[in-house]
Amino acid sequence: MVRSDAVAKASTKAYGVLSEQPSSVVGIPAFKRSQIVISAILDPLGKTHILSVFGDPIWEMWPFVKILNTPQGKKKLQWHVIPENFRDDCKAVLYAYWKVGREGWSEPGVRSLQITLWTLACFTQYLERIGLRSFAEVHPIHVANYVHHQKEKGLVAPTLATRFSALELLHLFAQHADNGLQAHPWPDSSAMDMAGMTGPSAKCSNMVGKTPLIPQDVQQKLFRYAKAILTKADSLLLERDSGVRLTYKDPEIAAIFTACFYLTGCLTGMRSSEISAIKTGAGRLVEKDGVNYCFLTSTEFKTKKGAVDYMMPFMMFDVLRIAQRISEPHRKTIAENIARWEALAGTSEYVHVLEKLSLAKEIRNCLFLGHPNGGLVPISQDGWGKKLKTFARDAGVDWALAPHQLRRLYAYTFVRHRLGNILFLKEQLKHSSLSMTQLYGASPRQDAALYDEILQEIHRQKADLILHWMDSDELLT
Repeated sequence: MVRSDAVAKASTKAYGVLSEQPSSVVGIPAFKRSQIVISAILDPLGKTHILSVFGDPIWEMWPFVKILNTPQGKKKLQWHVIPENFRDDCKAVLYAYWKVGREGWSEPGVRSLQITLWTLACFTQYLERIGLRSFAEVHPIHVANYVHHQKEKGLVAPTLATRFSALELLHLFAQHADNGLQAHPWPDSSAMDMAGMTGPSAKCSNMVGKTPLIPQDVQQKLFRYAKAILTKADSLLLERDSGVRLTYKDPEIAAIFTACFYLTGCLTGMRSSEISAIKTGAGRLVEKDGVNYCFLTSTEFKTKKGAVDYMMPFMMFDVLRIAQRISEPHRKTIAENIARWEALAGTSEYVHVLEKLSLAKEIRNCLFLGHPNGGLVPISQDGWGKKLKTFARDAGVDWALAPHQLRRLYAYTFVRHRLGNILFLKEQLKHSSLSMTQLYGASPRQDAALYDEILQEIHRQKADLILHWMDSDELLT
């Protein structure tokens, strides 16, 4: 086996090596513990490369990341944010959580591990500030003060719940650490309750969608602007192909690119990760019983459905055609890079290009590619956020446009115009529950306080009914 910090993404995980690793570090001597393999890959020649071990300050987690437009920074677990006195115990807890999981919870992915690491950093940094040096020194008064300290910051309830859940995790996996959190942080409560996310009021507040709905007048301006861009797209791309315009830095070409993303989002309801995974030839027309249906194939990552179809309007064929034209030089460059890097097989340089080679093979047919820092990769969620804000400003709109708003807009428009039932909408949005679909299709004018009053009235009527049953002259039958 080769230990190389220069090696990154290869085609497959080294399952043989990874399967040999323990599910917990408890009882393992410090030196052997530090050598436990966190991530390892096989290169196309069958050679194993260890990317990270337990003792490393940074764990490379990219072999476990499936979403193509994940930024590089979100493919690592960086342990320097945890104070040194708490670092090994936090590593032990997070490792056990990753390998064993938490009962009743879904299997943690890399993003979940990152969030947990960050919340552990918040807690341990607080403990260090008040002079504690290990979790064994933590008492209920310290936890109570931490909860009070976090609430004083004015954080929203979901953020508080996330931060408090880390304390439950520390206690739940305390036996996997040398100095674990012994006492339950709140024996008769929960992180959700401590954050104020339980009870009637909290339930009603959760019935309102968090993603803002684009106002109708704003949406009309954006849509007209996007369509106007598409009408002149072919002539502009012809100028680019003839060398009159730059391939990567021409603002009008960039506007076409963003317009294609915008229209794809609001015409299909796809997430940004799903749009970034669209490849050439993804659109197709199917005739059934004399009716034409338009479908768009991509990959769904959030609920792990894999390859899925989305229904789309006929207009989307033109959007996909233009997006394919825009990405043509990008895909040509990627193909050239793949050939150049594969030619290095068997040389000392080959190991240094495995990350680029593997990623290039995954995205070589993708349409929505960007070039941050000079590389060609699918644009991230944050990257699209910046582009959409520029797009809205150029359209003369004063609205903080964001990728997920297009998804909410699709759902709301679908419901408003009665284009089908909510079961179809759930399938189109690839939601795991109907309640989530209802949130996306809900009117922004719904009043959370009204839900609270309705719930209180229901409780009152139920109480009156039961009290009526208690009347000795009432026949319960």
